[in-house]
Amino acid sequence: MKVAFFSDIHGIPSTLERFFAQAEALGAELYVLLGDALYHGPRNGVPGTYSPNDVVRMLNERKDKILAVKGNCDCDVDQMLLEFPIITE
Repeated sequence: MKVAFFSDIHGIPSTLERFFAQAEALGAELYVLLGDALYHGPRNGVPGTYSPNDVVRMLNERKDKILAVKGNCDCDVDQMLLEFPIITE
């Protein structure tokens, strides 16, 4: 089984699109999200391409192939939008 690891999307759809394009081209069957999917963090400015709703849609389309752990910029509210569990402990 080919596994692709990713992190630090921070609500930027183009970053996630590039990851999935490369991972799928390599034949990845499982995606492991190592945190920081939706939020950009309180210390960072809001990027012009910030669109967490688009990121949610793209992740949920692949929910059966994603394992996820909580990152330092993730919050409990994220779980209300994502259709796969985020491991917190």
